[in-house]
Amino acid sequence: MKKLFIAVLILISASVFAQEVEISTNCVQATDLFGLGEPNLTVQCGFQPGDVKILPANVVATSYKRAGLTPPALPQNFTIRRAGYMVDSETILQEISDAYASAYPNKRVVIESFRMNKDIYIAPESTHELEFDLERFGTNHGVLRADDVRYSFSFIAKIYEKAYITSDRVNPGDDLSKLVSIEEVDVTNLRGTLVKDLKGLTVSRAVSKGRTLTTDMTEGLPERKKGDQVLLVYNDGTIKLEISAIAEGDAVVGKSFPVKNPISGKVFSAVYKGNGIAYTN
Repeated sequence: MKKLFIAVLILISASVFAQEVEISTNCVQATDLFGLGEPNLTVQCGFQPGDVKILPANVVATSYKRAGLTPPALPQNFTIRRAGYMVDSETILQEISDAYASAYPNKRVVIESFRMNKDIYIAPESTHELEFDLERFGTNHGVLRADDVRYSFSFIAKIYEKAYITSDRVNPGDDLSKLVSIEEVDVTNLRGTLVKDLKGLTVSRAVSKGRTLTTDMTEGLPERKKGDQVLLVYNDGTIKLEISAIAEGDAVVGKSFPVKNPISGKVFSAVYKGNGIAYTN
């Protein structure tokens, strides 16, 4: 108990009676401690912006002696304070949010779970910049650069966008415009590309209620239905033939569908190109 009391007393004494000195660089010079007229002597380095450290008197004396100089009277320790301003998490969060807002003006990005190693202090005359991947959503990492120092941070970026959501079950051939609503949804981990325009579209497979519509779920509405007449074009590079044929299934632009030669009764697979024309080879 006595030893603990003595240790606490020494610590309190060191802090109470230490002379406070503010510096603007990472090294303490003799002139910082004792004023002009002192030799051009570096006493100790390693002070980062915002640091507050005790510089013991014996360390100062040792630096003088190593330089072959006589140290001045050292009645006390020194409290060294490196000038600096703090860049807090709120500031960094705002800068990240502003960067996303500028990159994605038509979308809403929410930053969550921000973390950084420690409070960040920067020299008053310095500026800082953030580096992170603006094209990445979900878990993201970045660094803040100030002078030659790097500070790491991490966050989660969620992106929200207006999308078509099925308001009921949709089957192939249904009119999508009557079976969807527009809602803002979290598309951070969405697979596929959002449908932007419903005109001329239906679903390529049955889609349940509450699903976000993506392009891989949709296809064009059929221009020709089973039993309609189409122009079937055969072209193998040397021979080109055109015959009138009958659609044996719905014809959607860019999709394969069966067609029948009404003379021979033979059924072919063809790709519908639009305007009543289908190609086979």
